[in-house]
Amino acid sequence: MRRITKVPDRRTDLVYGSKEALMFMLLTVMVILSASLVAGKRLRAARMAVIVHNRTRRILS
Repeated sequence: MRRITKVPDRRTDLVYGSKEALMFMLLTVMVILSASLVAGKRLRAARMAVIVHNRTRRILS
């Protein structure tokens, strides 16, 4: 009884390689988007704090 082993085919290798590359790119995009979203929220909060600070300063002086 002979064992049938699959011969590595270039096409299957390319398909799996492109799938992995696509998943990696999607993951990278998700990480970048989430990081920019968090940074944007923090920036917005800091900007609001500065605006409020300037207003109170203007009112007090």
